[in-house]
Amino acid sequence: MILIHGNYGSWRHWSRNIAELGRRYTVYMPDLPGFGDSGPMPEPTSIESLAEIVAQGIEAIVPHGLISLLGFSYGSVVAGWVARRLSQRVERIMLVGGIGLRLPRNWPELMAVRSLSEEQLRGTHADNLERLMIADRNLITEEAVDIQLTNVTKSRAGNRVPWREGLLADALETLSVPIHFIWGERDALVAGHLPCYRAALETMFPGCTVDIIPRAGHWVQFESPDEFHILWRRHFASEGN
Repeated sequence: MILIHGNYGSWRHWSRNIAELGRRYTVYMPDLPGFGDSGPMPEPTSIESLAEIVAQGIEAIVPHGLISLLGFSYGSVVAGWVARRLSQRVERIMLVGGIGLRLPRNWPELMAVRSLSEEQLRGTHADNLERLMIADRNLITEEAVDIQLTNVTKSRAGNRVPWREGLLADALETLSVPIHFIWGERDALVAGHLPCYRAALETMFPGCTVDIIPRAGHWVQFESPDEFHILWRRHFASEGN
């Protein structure tokens, strides 16, 4: 199982899920090029070149057999394009807080983190987590702030991959594997729009599943790991790995 993190992130976006997912699968969590501890993003940058690097890494580390892909936020787009590249080897794909689906969404405004003292920096990251990532302010722990601060500090790629709406949908339309979507009910990117998502996605991708975790925000697998794992087990229980 390959876990692909979101923008300005790292493998630590999955830190509360590794142990549970590892009970059934061998789990790999790459830092994407330009993020975390990976090397720089290639030039010229495109979703195709980024997915090609990830696909080549998978082929080198897991040269044989079927794989499953989990993508979070922008990582859902990368996962979709990796699945397109490795289509014969992908058993299923789960997309958490997915974007790029030609469906309505929001762009929360985040606070700048440059030129701040350490105390101000941590407070600002906590505020940004509330604006975008975690719905319940009481669940923005020191652990969450540590992860966010480290991820943003190490990110050298940011929004350098050219964006077009429908980027994920374009990849998924080529797939013939089970597709599972998960969002938090209070995901800031889709707040107010989720009621129309299920019908739209079931039309776009017949046979897909759409699950909404109550009260959770965008970083749903971190904020509500138990509920996330229940859904994950439900959709992956039929696999004998």
